[in-house]
Amino acid sequence: MFSLRGKSQRVLFILFLLILTALIACTETQEDALIDAATKVSVELDEVLVTAQQLAFAGKVTHPQSGQWLNDYVAIVYKDGEEVGRDVSKLGEFPESGEGKHDGLFFIKIDNAYDLTAADLVPPHPDMTFQDSQGVVGVRYIYTWINNASPGYSVNVSAPSKRIIYTLLILPQPLSELPDEFKKGPTTLTANNSIIAHAADGTPLELALDAPTVPVVNPPPNAGGLNWTRTVTGFYGSRWDAWLQYVDGQVVGISWEEFKDESLRYNPELTADGYVFQPGKEYLFPEN
Repeated sequence: MFSLRGKSQRVLFILFLLILTALIACTETQEDALIDAATKVSVELDEVLVTAQQLAFAGKVTHPQSGQWLNDYVAIVYKDGEEVGRDVSKLGEFPESGEGKHDGLFFIKIDNAYDLTAADLVPPHPDMTFQDSQGVVGVRYIYTWINNASPGYSVNVSAPSKRIIYTLLILPQPLSELPDEFKKGPTTLTANNSIIAHAADGTPLELALDAPTVPVVNPPPNAGGLNWTRTVTGFYGSRWDAWLQYVDGQVVGISWEEFKDESLRYNPELTADGYVFQPGKEYLFPEN
């Protein structure tokens, strides 16, 4: 039996008293029927309390270089390629993130039709996790929080026990720039990572995800007058090498730990290159 506390215990205690009162006034046949009904309610209550009714995908749409949180971008969840939920990034708050209100929020809830638990959902990397959101009674929903998702971002989450795959993606263009057929959905996601919508006459229309476009935004300076506006090319080495050559003793107001993390935010291609700067590419570095 699921463990209940506080308000939930009081509600069940009141229900118990009502059932007990009804039993006293019932005939034997009515008593049996009432017991059967109470047993059924108890079983159904147990199932509701231990099974989340919804799955939630939430996060922030983030500019890949400046780190600015972007509104008006469409986030979509697919199940086996079929759209099952969407949201448009905006000012809002996701309670479990602990970050309060901010721009760029998307929050998509879909039905947990397969009665999945957090353990059933397998993300592609350990940094992405699923957790239970506890409500007044039982689990409200199972959720994952994605802190920074750039336009064009896509991630697959599998549920091997049910042989299904959920895909979360952020469309590469803002809502205002999308063709009308893609603004509301539903759409489908193909195996080659394209989105398909249909015109009024049934003609399929394709939106490719391999070339995301994001607005040009100047990186905001911090309180110490630090800006990530210096461009560097022709350099090969690790982030530590870059720190020693271009930052340490030359730029005020940033530590090695901050540079190590921020360099990935302003230069997201570093992750794909194994955290090594490549001489044929241009990078953003801090300066005062």
